[in-house]
Amino acid sequence: MSIPQTLKPGDFRGFGRGEGNLGGFVNDEFASHCPPDVQPNTRIIAVCGASDTTGYGSPDKDGWIFSDFFLYHHLLQDSRKFPFRSANQVWLTCANPRSLVANYKEFVHGHRHRDRRVVLDLAMLDDLEKCGNIRIINSMQLLERFLSTLKDEIKNAAEHNQPVLVLVFGHGDSDDHGVAIGGDFQRNAPRLVMGEFEKCLRKDVNVTLMITSCYSGGWVTKPRVRPFQPSLPFNISGMTAASAEQLSWAWATSQSIGKRAGGSIFATAVMNALMATSQKTPGFAHMCEAFDSVVKETDDGESIRCEPTYISLAKSVYEAMRDLDPGFTFEQRHGITFAAKDDNWDIAWRRRTSFPLVNYQSRWEMLRSAPSGPEISLFEGAKQLTGGDPKLNILRERAFVYMNTFPGADNSGNNIVLHALLRSLLQGDDNFDDMTLDYMDSALDYRDFLVNLATDFAQMADLNLGDARKFDVEGWLQKKVAERKQTDLNVSATAREQLDKYLKIRNLIVSKKLFGIPLAQTQGPAYERPKEYLAIAFAMTNLSFEEVEDRVNKLHQLDNAKQYLISAMPVGTRIMADRRVSRARDTLRKTLGRVGQRLRSLSPSKN
Repeated sequence: MSIPQTLKPGDFRGFGRGEGNLGGFVNDEFASHCPPDVQPNTRIIAVCGASDTTGYGSPDKDGWIFSDFFLYHHLLQDSRKFPFRSANQVWLTCANPRSLVANYKEFVHGHRHRDRRVVLDLAMLDDLEKCGNIRIINSMQLLERFLSTLKDEIKNAAEHNQPVLVLVFGHGDSDDHGVAIGGDFQRNAPRLVMGEFEKCLRKDVNVTLMITSCYSGGWVTKPRVRPFQPSLPFNISGMTAASAEQLSWAWATSQSIGKRAGGSIFATAVMNALMATSQKTPGFAHMCEAFDSVVKETDDGESIRCEPTYISLAKSVYEAMRDLDPGFTFEQRHGITFAAKDDNWDIAWRRRTSFPLVNYQSRWEMLRSAPSGPEISLFEGAKQLTGGDPKLNILRERAFVYMNTFPGADNSGNNIVLHALLRSLLQGDDNFDDMTLDYMDSALDYRDFLVNLATDFAQMADLNLGDARKFDVEGWLQKKVAERKQTDLNVSATAREQLDKYLKIRNLIVSKKLFGIPLAQTQGPAYERPKEYLAIAFAMTNLSFEEVEDRVNKLHQLDNAKQYLISAMPVGTRIMADRRVSRARDTLRKTLGRVGQRLRSLSPSKN
């Protein structure tokens, strides 16, 4: 068979550790195959950041994170059938699997219309416990235990010359890319941050990080600022579910039993890539008689076996992600990101990633098939109810308006929990504690404010897209992706240009933090729709990127006004009562008029 000689990491968001676009990886090429390599025993440390202490572990809320965790626990378990075994495995969670099954019956993984499997149910509990490597930790101590375990395992790996595979499943923050680990819910969970993770690393240990959170690309692309040292990203190999600016995505919730989300799309893509790559690896024949070895002939005609390198696996993940979600382009929706330690992409995939060589296809098929069902419509269940508690009805009315004004996809990482709660509210559920009601109220306050701010920014920048509430961001993106595939060259070229322009402007808006950063404990996770709306409004104009950048910079002059975001919401009342804050607020109000006058005429023709 024909084997490509080299691949470019930059073709599928592989980042280097240098300066410039893609960390300097624009034209660099690496070998796609290498001589066979025997992998040392891997040490695997995994942590599930989701919690179920307040019921958020439900399959229609954060259950998709548990689905990822238990899928990979199943895929990576040692077995007497396979020649390669891990040196040690530690899987950390704050939720007892028996309690999860008692509360929710089962957790599934996969696309609702394709091959969806059960990754946790009653029948699996005994075997799960026999593994002896799942540690159930108090939710407020989970992060501390994970870091201490990671440090110990890396120390042991250094002593025995072993690689380490780290799997992190959880929610991510937009500002510092921290990951919520444990707690009662995402808002009060301790954060795994890059600085604390870095303290556990050693230069002499090969560490690979797979992370599924929103904004996780920052872990492998953002330079670490350290005193008297070069500002460089982590020198580890990594695969992340999103770029530093984008969300990760779960499989859409189905209407079958329990309205379950089926894990993350990224986790499925990595699994599919492992299936394909392992079957092309010498040694696979020992596990599967159907092994079709990859053979290459030397110049003198001698046949030798070739093993795929890390860059081949990364490309396979990229292609699997593209195939799993063809309705969107890779860059506009997912932005999954790769990095290689020391920028060595042409090392055998097993040694570089620390993933063991097992029959992933067989292990997946061992799981029981789950019934499929239609996707829940974006506005399904958004019904206006009357009667009952007046305060609850006010919240229902606000939820109804929000859910019927293009709030964004239910299965984007930052929408899953809030949208599930709002749907329950709209369907008549009134069994909410005060904490959950406060969360829904504050989150709606926050999102309503940002949508209004996006509309104001568009008007100030002299853009004519109308009210952000009435604009369908998802619909626009899907339309442009469809147009890009048309045979009419003019239509496809225009759509491609607008999509590329949109992504570049969106990243600019994110870098300027035009919409601020949410108060995690009250307002919930970041809301992407206002940023996307404003980026589309700019992308639909004939403005050059330089002209767009100039207008965004002028909007950025309102940066101090973001403090007003706090005072404009009920949650900020106590803060704004502080004398120092009051003085800052009064000064802000005096300057807003002057800045506002300048921003009302951002068009060069009006200056």
